[in-house]
Amino acid sequence: MPLRPRRPMRSRAPVVPFLAAGALALGAALGCARRPATTRPAPLVRWPAECLIGQDGPTTSDTIIAAFEDTSDARRAQLATTREAPVRFDCTGRPWPALAVLWSRDTSARFWTLVLRPPATGDTDARWTAGALAAAWRDDSAAARTLRYAGVTAVLPLDDQRVVVELAQPSNGLPAVFGDRVLGVPRPTPVTLAPMSLSSADLRDAIDRGADLVQTADPAVLDYARRQSELSEVALPWSRAYLLLLAPDAKPLTPSDTVAFRTSLASDAVSAVAEDARPGAGPPWWDEAAECPARPQPRPPQPTPEVIAYRSDDRVARALAERLVALASASAGDLRARGLAPDSFRAALRLGAARAFVLSVPLDATVPCRELADWPARPTVLPLIDTRARLVVRRGVRPLAVERDGGVRPAEAAEIR
Repeated sequence: MPLRPRRPMRSRAPVVPFLAAGALALGAALGCARRPATTRPAPLVRWPAECLIGQDGPTTSDTIIAAFEDTSDARRAQLATTREAPVRFDCTGRPWPALAVLWSRDTSARFWTLVLRPPATGDTDARWTAGALAAAWRDDSAAARTLRYAGVTAVLPLDDQRVVVELAQPSNGLPAVFGDRVLGVPRPTPVTLAPMSLSSADLRDAIDRGADLVQTADPAVLDYARRQSELSEVALPWSRAYLLLLAPDAKPLTPSDTVAFRTSLASDAVSAVAEDARPGAGPPWWDEAAECPARPQPRPPQPTPEVIAYRSDDRVARALAERLVALASASAGDLRARGLAPDSFRAALRLGAARAFVLSVPLDATVPCRELADWPARPTVLPLIDTRARLVVRRGVRPLAVERDGGVRPAEAAEIR
């Protein structure tokens, strides 16, 4: 009997494993993903009004000159402007299409399929395929580390547009890691967000020099801006939580964790350095801390110094640490507040090389285990306050969009129609 011609076989895209077992499980699960997903992009409608700034009046330039009090705010804004994550979350927490236009999960809620944006008509080069995206995540150490911290065990491109992501634990809701900008890819933007170079840390100088956008919590800067008619002010979402971390064997520094105590910190200790502060209840992702993988913790080579450590470039953390020292002075002996440079603070925190630490963390953490990676083992955690910044915006600036973590970027045309 003559041999039947064999049907050409299409090569399968490689699995990008983050855990070996995950790669095997994902391969076994492909039988559940045979039906092709639609490639029709989801329509993008106007963003919520509360997440848009400066919608009225003529615009003057395609470049927005910006100044930021906090370097982390500057980095968030820059990444939000120049990078595109699979999903974008607005300031209310609602997900929107970005690099991925559709997403779905299987019945186990452990396998999520992202459908990437198709190319425009006649444009076959200016797009990301699923295989290119998976390879970029594998080859970039920050992206690969973020996926591991988020519990992603494997990534598999099904075809040019579909990529399947396997999770170690089921997630009925869209995993927040898909909105993490570390997973973003470069994207062109018609409007540039350009940082202003300043010779001093006083952002009133930025206002005098004509900055289009100033992000700050400094009451003195905000009071100065309110006296100028061409400037407007907008409160951003509550975005930072300040915590007190105590070593496991450290004695308490405060008489009790009460709402009244935290209210006094927000109003008395911080009012001179931050416009907006409220009593903290703890970041909402804190309950997930117990699910993070255990890791070995080095011990400090000498007795723990009697200090409350904070980052020296964080004015709010300094005010809180000094207030806590004052409250504990009667019973804490030689306890004192000490500011450390960012790298030194991170090293001291990991070692637990201080009696206590005051630090800020995001209220909305896309990858909680990544936030906890530098913490000492088994600390006692006391929420202190939450804070938010404000935007000072000059008349004529192009519309701005505010994302869930308070990141600010130029709004896209489809978001403001």
